[in-house]
Amino acid sequence: MVLFAVSTSLSFDTQSEDRLRVFGSYWSSGWAASHQLNRLVAIAGDRHAEIITTDVSVRGYFARLACEELGTGVAAALLAFLAIWVARRRLDVFMASKLGLVVAILASPLAWFHYTLLLLPALIERPWGKTLSLAACLLLVPIDVPLSSIRSSGLVLALGGGIYFGAVCLICWAFFREAWCAGAVQSDPGTPLRASLPDR
Repeated sequence: MVLFAVSTSLSFDTQSEDRLRVFGSYWSSGWAASHQLNRLVAIAGDRHAEIITTDVSVRGYFARLACEELGTGVAAALLAFLAIWVARRRLDVFMASKLGLVVAILASPLAWFHYTLLLLPALIERPWGKTLSLAACLLLVPIDVPLSSIRSSGLVLALGGGIYFGAVCLICWAFFREAWCAGAVQSDPGTPLRASLPDR
């Protein structure tokens, strides 16, 4: 994720090669790890990002509704559930990776909506059902719409500030349904093939 962000920022810079050399020498230095840890601690303690409605993490959404502790608990429970469930279902690598990516976005302390680009390979593997189609429509909503609800409260904040968050939740739900049906097919070879292709 860090390398992806750095490479993206470098792509907009005419002096990319010089900056890339600086970046490489920086990470090869002995104090880089501790320095980055201090930066992460500072970012984690910053509460300004939580009000930005393009944050699609569970914690960020609940924090905007003044329920940060609840959001942290839900995120932790989601991670624990995924780890146990995937281990018990014995999913294939691709299916487990899809679930891991979407849950990592939701359970992150901070996750911008364009992180959903990381899900693109999983989203284009086959045609969408109603759930993923609705998620795609929500992700296509102009960014000005959710940002306009930043200073709102109550229902307006919950709905306007949850557009992109809701889209990621729908993607997560679709992937879980797909994994559940795939597991059912593996356990019962007599299950019709259509059961492995749920309406996502």
